[in-house]
Amino acid sequence: RQMIAIELMRLHAVGDWWRQRNADMRCTMEGSKDVLKLPGRYGDYKYPKLSEAHGVLCPGVPFKTEHRSLGDARAAMRVWRALQQIEREKAA
Repeated sequence: RQMIAIELMRLHAVGDWWRQRNADMRCTMEGSKDVLKLPGRYGDYKYPKLSEAHGVLCPGVPFKTEHRSLGDARAAMRVWRALQQIEREKAA
């Protein structure tokens, strides 16, 4: 989120639409931390790697990165959708 904001500022493209959209953005790493509850070093939960979050939240779906950003983007999208489903189920 911060990198996107920096790049938009560099391009002088930050406006009210960005501030509104920024409030709606979610980080899959932060969002999956409390869902996966992987033990951390200091007695808290650690931030999961994308492969860890994908493995738990999207079982049976292969995680193919092939060292390319498209594979990571697709995996992050699946993790995000799984987190959204979990939020909807909690709200119901």
